[in-house]
Amino acid sequence: MESDMIKEAKIELFRILRDPVLVVDENNRLVEMNPAATELLKVTPSSIGSADIRESLKSFPKLAAEIENSTSSDIDVGSYWGVKHYRTEISVITGEKNRAIAKVVTMRDITKQKRLEKEIGRKTTAP
Repeated sequence: MESDMIKEAKIELFRILRDPVLVVDENNRLVEMNPAATELLKVTPSSIGSADIRESLKSFPKLAAEIENSTSSDIDVGSYWGVKHYRTEISVITGEKNRAIAKVVTMRDITKQKRLEKEIGRKTTAP
């Protein structure tokens, strides 16, 4: 069995991750998210565990659809400071008999990468 110290370390690690992380159960309900996800997606704690992913992420329908379909891609999130680009990765967690019991969604900020790609594209197409 895991010691209490290891359990607490895992909780703290989840809490301090800079990348937004969401956990969705087999019924497509948002059941957990770290502070980075809460801040980015503006999801209230009261909607965690109580609503379908489409309702919880109604401001982000593309992300909700990706989570439901277990498809990963790039999404753009607008904010006061401009648009940030994220690459989503969805990992399906399986239980007994290889049955899906949850999905873990990580969102990696790829804004710098997108800016560099755009800059390189401009340089290669400049006369």
